[in-house]
Amino acid sequence: MVFLCREQIPYSRLVVPILLLVGWLAGCVLMVYYIFS
Repeated sequence: MVFLCREQIPYSRLVVPILLLVGWLAGCVLMVYYIFS
C-alpha cells in the first residue's frame, strides 16, 4: 500500500504542469488563429 501511495504522488504532481502546458498551448493556438483569421 505504501509503495502504491509513493507511485501515485509523482503522477499527481505531473498532472498539473501537463494541464497547464496544454492550456497554455491551446491559448497560443487560439490567439494565433484569432489574429490571422
